[in-house]
Amino acid sequence: MDGFIGEVRAFAFGFEPQGWILCDGRALAISQYSVLYSVLGIAFGGDGTSNFQIPNLQAYAVLGTGTGPGLTSRTLGSQYGSAGVALSVAQLPAHVHTLTLQLAKLATVAEATLATPAAGTSWLGRPLVLNGNAGSVMPAYLTGQHFNTTLHPQAIAYAGGVNNQVQAHENRQPFLTMGYYVCLEGVYPSPA
Repeated sequence: MDGFIGEVRAFAFGFEPQGWILCDGRALAISQYSVLYSVLGIAFGGDGTSNFQIPNLQAYAVLGTGTGPGLTSRTLGSQYGSAGVALSVAQLPAHVHTLTLQLAKLATVAEATLATPAAGTSWLGRPLVLNGNAGSVMPAYLTGQHFNTTLHPQAIAYAGGVNNQVQAHENRQPFLTMGYYVCLEGVYPSPA
């Protein structure tokens, strides 16, 4: 079966079949590919006078054109989405983190609530290294403070990314990589 000029197909082999070209977004000369240009136009880019571009499916999933009930209208050649997204704190769902402490075995509850965690045996007793600087070490828990004391901000701050900067994360659905090719030689499509 011959393909339609401008038709895109996925192939499970790693080379361009004869009469097809990889959908990699490259610009083609209108003078050299005039028949394909007459079908695609500049829907996928190009200046429309000397060149046009073929679809780029190297980092995109295919989405149908048009609209449906409750859906946004999508036009031919439009690109949407992003491969990575950096979430802000406002975008995270409301949640809590529970801090569990193991108090030293003391004679009374009052003594336990005022006890200072022993260095090395409790997370609150371990010193904090501020901003990765070994010269700026401070205790997370200070002696003589009451039970409802405020911890040092570095003890409960978020961490992640590079230098604690928010980084984009992978945001793609599961995928299987295949080659998408556009037909150069075949049957000229005609509208119904």
